[in-house]
Amino acid sequence: MHSIFSVFILSLSLIINSASYPQKGNETSGKKLLGKWETINKTSETSITYEFMPENKFRYMLTSGLNGNYKLIGNRLISFYKIPSLKSLQTDTTIILVRLDTLYEVTTQGNKEIVNKLVRLNGKARPGTGIIGEWINTTGIRRNVLIFRPNGKLELRNVLRNVTGKYSVVGNNVTVVSRGTTVMKYRYAFDNGILLLYVDNVSAPIKLKKASK
Repeated sequence: MHSIFSVFILSLSLIINSASYPQKGNETSGKKLLGKWETINKTSETSITYEFMPENKFRYMLTSGLNGNYKLIGNRLISFYKIPSLKSLQTDTTIILVRLDTLYEVTTQGNKEIVNKLVRLNGKARPGTGIIGEWINTTGIRRNVLIFRPNGKLELRNVLRNVTGKYSVVGNNVTVVSRGTTVMKYRYAFDNGILLLYVDNVSAPIKLKKASK
C-alpha cells in the first residue's frame, strides 16, 4: 500500500502581525493545550497536527496523502481510493496481522512478498480496538501513516515532516525542544475553542481546532 504515495512539494507561508499577540496567559490555559489539534484550513490532501501530551511530550506532523474506504474480511484488507491523476477507482488487497500495538502488512511485488511493520501512533490501544486507529510505518526510509476509522473510512498519509520532543509553557508562551534544540516558539491564545498560535514577525495566527476522536 505504501507504493501509492507520492511526495508533494509543499510551500507553507505565514504572514503574521506582532500587534495581534495576546498579552496574558496562565496555568489553566496551559492545561487547555493538552490534546491533538489540527489546522482549520487543511485540505483532503494535506494535514498539519500539533499534539500536546501529558508529561510535556509534543508531536508536530505535516502529512500529505489520500482518502478512501476499506473493508476487512478476516485477515484480508481491501482498500479503495482515488489518485488525483487517475480517473478510475484504485483497489489494493493486502494480508494483515494485528498483534497488540503492532500491525504487519504483507504485499506482493512480482514473486516477492514484502512485509511492512507499523506501530500505533498514539500509544496503547483500548481493548477491542483491533485495527481502528492511527498507525505509522517503521520500515523503510519514508514514514507513512495509515488511519482506520470505525465507519470504514481510510486515510493514507505520507509524512513530510514529523517533529517530536518536549514542550514548556511560561505565561502565554510555549516552546518546543527536540533533540536538545529549540525548534518552535509560539505565543498562544484561545478564541471560542480555537487555538491561536502566533509566530514572531508574522501577524495572522495559525488557527487550530481540536481533532475529532
